[in-house]
Amino acid sequence: MVALVDALEEAARLRSAEDRRRNTVEPTAHGQEILHRAEQARAEAERRFLAALSDADAEFLAALRTLAGVAEAEREQDGTAAR
Repeated sequence: MVALVDALEEAARLRSAEDRRRNTVEPTAHGQEILHRAEQARAEAERRFLAALSDADAEFLAALRTLAGVAEAEREQDGTAAR
């Protein structure tokens, strides 16, 4: 895994400031740009998908997403979140 991360241009492996035995993986500037472009593409795809929905369906979907976010936050708090 270390060799794979080291080979990536989009991520950098850094020593943890708290524990020198631990490494963290963070996106490089190039990785951040890729993440930004991916987020823009996701938002555009979502916009196009939602444009086909009626107002009522779009509101219902938004409510479902809110409930899913609340449920995920609760799972994270009690340690049962999907990994």
